Amino acid sequence: PEKWGPDKCAKWCAEYEGGAYAKLAPAFRKSGKALACIYRGDLLRQVEALGGTERDCEVLYNAFRDLVKAAKKTSRRARPAAASSAVARRMDADAALLRENRKRATAADRFGGGATSELDALAAKHSALDLAPGDGGG
Repeated sequence: PEKWGPDKCAKWCAEYEGGAYAKLAPAFRKSGKALACIYRGDLLRQVEALGGTERDCEVLYNAFRDLVKAAKKTSRRARPAAASSAVARRMDADAALLRENRKRATAADRFGGGATSELDALAAKHSALDLAPGDGGG
């Protein structure tokens, strides 16, 4: 919905709940991004100017926001977040290697065995990057 153009947003409003809010569609003739960020009071003034009520505005405003939230949730599940830089991609690969090593490690490996040197080497490599927390490097 945030990627919708003004015509698609107006069409959505006109068709919402079987066309019950069709007369308010001109207030929704904005980009999806604009509707996702619009101040509710501004939208209310436009809805009221078209003969709608505060309740009409709330129903449509909340329905659109629910669509946006659902789309974001679906897109997060559908594709993993892409690493933004070469450093972040390398860190992701190293983290995956660490997780895999932990799965296969025995108790002796975890507490002073053979895998310790590999884990220490990866930990040293990451600390050498000296990145601030949350810094993707890009």
